[in-house]
Amino acid sequence: IVQASVKIVLRTKTKFLGIVIPPGIVVNDYEWGVGRELHFFDRNQTHSDNALVEVVEAIQDAGGAAIYLKPPLAEFSQPSKRMFFPYDGHLTAYGHQIVAKSLEGVIVDKLRK
Repeated sequence: IVQASVKIVLRTKTKFLGIVIPPGIVVNDYEWGVGRELHFFDRNQTHSDNALVEVVEAIQDAGGAAIYLKPPLAEFSQPSKRMFFPYDGHLTAYGHQIVAKSLEGVIVDKLRK
């Protein structure tokens, strides 16, 4: 579905940048495990992000540009500065700041080229 959707978007000749934001469960063990004792995923267990990497690759293979934001989210994630809310998995204000700074860096870099 993702690959087909990307191909449709690219046929429009519109330039776009695909942003892939992983859930906390693939970022590190405490972003997901803490506060989620009743969830169906195992507590304190990071899960594979292979499917998300495939999304990035599908965008790139179709000729688009994509950014995978797991590296910066994992780099700046700390128990005292979480990227995701513990009970619902949405980005915290700090997580949004890291996403914005990461995107800003990529955009500025592209504009300089």
